[in-house]
Amino acid sequence: KNKQYYIKRNPEYDRPKTKGEGFTTEKANAEIHMPDGRIITKVKEVTQAVIDIIGIDKNQFTQIAMIAQGDFLKLLHAESKERRKIFSRIFHTRYYFQVYYTIF
Repeated sequence: KNKQYYIKRNPEYDRPKTKGEGFTTEKANAEIHMPDGRIITKVKEVTQAVIDIIGIDKNQFTQIAMIAQGDFLKLLHAESKERRKIFSRIFHTRYYFQVYYTIF
């Protein structure tokens, strides 16, 4: 929608201590700069803001990426029955088919 967002995320990780030997755990952090100037810095709030912006969550994004990375070619060449199996596996729709066939 012609808006720009700046998002920064770091997972939890171990880093060398600044003094002495060994490692210390750096906690996960995140921030998002919204087009209206707001800055959100809590990890869960940043995650929710991203979901609200793009309309999909991590699992849905992963499913879409799976199609792009390999299953898409299978979909192009698959018969209708096989295509249904692939979509069912990717989008976890087998439950809907079970309900459908139970009703009808």
